[in-house]
Amino acid sequence: MGERKSVEQQIAARQAELARLTTKLRADNRRADAHKKILLGGLVIAASAGELDPAELAGVLSAYVRTRNADNAAQFREAGVALLAWRKRRGI
Repeated sequence: MGERKSVEQQIAARQAELARLTTKLRADNRRADAHKKILLGGLVIAASAGELDPAELAGVLSAYVRTRNADNAAQFREAGVALLAWRKRRGI
């Protein structure tokens, strides 16, 4: 029969497991963040905005977010869906 662990050993084992899970969660979050950035970069390129000055692009997006409402959001979404469908049909 196995030897029973002391309370201190049990705590140490749980702390080690917590550290392992915390490290894994951080790595998963970094991976998800990198994936999101890659997708967003692809959308910038798909919109032919990849050559814009980064500050200009950030300004355009910031202005849109500040003035966004249900009507213009729906219009921009519709235009985006059409653009992405057009690119997909052409294999771009």
